[in-house]
Amino acid sequence: AIEETTRRRIKKINYNKINKIIPKSTSRKIEDILPYVDVKNNKNEDNKTLSIDDLKKKMIKLAENLEFEKAAEIRDQIQSLEKKQLGINE
Repeated sequence: AIEETTRRRIKKINYNKINKIIPKSTSRKIEDILPYVDVKNNKNEDNKTLSIDDLKKKMIKLAENLEFEKAAEIRDQIQSLEKKQLGINE
C-alpha cells in the first residue's frame, strides 16, 4: 500500500511539473462553510438537538406561515444531515 501511494505521488508530481501546476491549499470564506457547520439552528429552546423529523415538522410550520426562506434553510439543513447520516461528503 505504501509503495502504491509513493508511486501515485511521484506520478502526480511529474504531471504537475509537466503542466506547470503549483499545488495549493483550498481556501473558502467563513460564510461559505457556515451553513455546513452551524448547529445552533438544530437546537430547540431546551438546547436539545433536534432530530430530522423535528426539523421537518419545523419546516412545514414555517411554510404554512409563509416563511419560505426560513423553511428553505431548514430544508437545506435536513438534506445536509441526511447526507451525513449516509456518509456522503459534500
